[in-house]
Amino acid sequence: MVLPAGTQLPGVGLVLTLAVAAAAVGVAARRVRPRVDAAMVQAMVPWMVLGAVVHVAWVTDTLPPAVAAVGAVPAVYIAVAIAAAAVLTVATRSGAPAVVTAAVGLAATAAVLGWWLTRVPLVGAARVGLLAGTVAVALAATVGILVAMRRVWGPLQMAPQVATVVVGGHLLDAASTAVGVDLLGYTERTPLSRLLLEAAAALPTAETLGVTWLFVLVKVALVVTVVRVFDAGIAAAPTQTRLLLVLIAAVGLGPGAHNLVLYLHG
Repeated sequence: MVLPAGTQLPGVGLVLTLAVAAAAVGVAARRVRPRVDAAMVQAMVPWMVLGAVVHVAWVTDTLPPAVAAVGAVPAVYIAVAIAAAAVLTVATRSGAPAVVTAAVGLAATAAVLGWWLTRVPLVGAARVGLLAGTVAVALAATVGILVAMRRVWGPLQMAPQVATVVVGGHLLDAASTAVGVDLLGYTERTPLSRLLLEAAAALPTAETLGVTWLFVLVKVALVVTVVRVFDAGIAAAPTQTRLLLVLIAAVGLGPGAHNLVLYLHG
């Protein structure tokens, strides 16, 4: 099986609803042409987290039955992406579209997360401290990698905040997976990632280094390579490149945020 455990293909009704919504937003976006710049990339971050939080609510069986189907993967991330695009399109006429889009995303994320926290048993302060430390390590590693890349290859063509979102999202996924698997006893749901964990578990280093170090190294190597490749093409096709980088960032930040929120469940 190539798809992650827990993947649930949406029903016909939901597929049609998402398709119509995507088409409507696409038509509106073509008319107003929202600016796809570095600020827009940053504005997508809370929406990536929103998708993760809604999916955690689905995993923990706390979503209301009427909307439960939207919480499964991949429907949840498609629905959130459509909503984010719709808000950005409407906000284009505000004069500060990135700010408005980010604010709406933050408000929605805070509302859903706050609602979920009141409906599940929660962990103690020690676990919360561990998760805060995980975020701090991911942020520090992101800064370190970006500084190292600048020293080795020179300044990036893409804006620093774009590189930070992409690298930081994947390092958060790597760090949270390491904590979850090696320290908290969780299992990896993605088959390809699980293969890396199994390979590391078969090595004599497993008892001292755990089983996630290989996964972390591969993550770092991949995200550095991706940033380098896309950085070379951003000047020629800035809009398309930034849109692809948003997608790449979401593939890391979404699972990373999902892990951290799920670990709060007692």
